[in-house]
Amino acid sequence: MGGKSEYRGADFSVRIIPGFREIVSVVMTRSGTARTLDGERIGKKWEGIGIHLPNDVDLADVPDVVRDLKEALHALGYGFVITRTGAIEGVSEREQEAALDELHRLGFEVESSPDRKQISLRPKREVPRHDTPTSRAIGQRVSSLVRSLTGIRHRVELLAASAEFASDPDPYIPR
Repeated sequence: MGGKSEYRGADFSVRIIPGFREIVSVVMTRSGTARTLDGERIGKKWEGIGIHLPNDVDLADVPDVVRDLKEALHALGYGFVITRTGAIEGVSEREQEAALDELHRLGFEVESSPDRKQISLRPKREVPRHDTPTSRAIGQRVSSLVRSLTGIRHRVELLAASAEFASDPDPYIPR
């Protein structure tokens, strides 16, 4: 992962503050106003940073924020993925049933609250545990299926990705 933690541009600055394990805070300051963004170290050796812009960033400001983050992260030696939550769409009953069936085939019992806002999974007892690489491989799929069960889906917009993450721009956000 990059060695430096602070970058000063012409009219902005970006500071990376390590948190617990892969969690980082990205503090952007422009015109005396600081904004803290949540980030996560990404990549096999945590050589990149994934930043998900909150929806309270004004749409008119998003291109400037992304440009500044790209400049700073590149200068600091980090690869990056910058995303934002896009449209919210409904998930059909048919698709929800298909997600439930697939989770059962993957070896999970599913419990949900009556409003389907809380979903919990329990491994079926008769299904052997997966090894770590297999668990990681199916983890993203399981997360996507669980989100489908809630009846709504939040699309994630890819705003920018460095070359090393461009082929798999979503290494930490489940599909």
